[in-house]
Amino acid sequence: MIFIRKTAWLFLLALILFASGCRCQRNAYDALLAMMENTVNEAGPGVVLYTNGPQSGEQVFARGVADQERNMAVRTVNHFRIGGLTKAYISTLVLQ
Repeated sequence: MIFIRKTAWLFLLALILFASGCRCQRNAYDALLAMMENTVNEAGPGVVLYTNGPQSGEQVFARGVADQERNMAVRTVNHFRIGGLTKAYISTLVLQ
């Protein structure tokens, strides 16, 4: 439950930072990457975040490891399963 809550906050922060057209993008990137590092350290093992804003365009960030046995880093081109997490997001969009 804590992981889902942190994921939701991370998603919300990304929307706020990139959808609002933040002028200080470097500070926003640093804050976002720091939050991703904290999420990996506390909830591990890896995080991939995709954003798409009118001024910043498409951006993909990755932190952590994709394979813990081989200690392979997460890359932005990795495929990953998100399971049932998207059901709540999609149903909210449909109901709006």
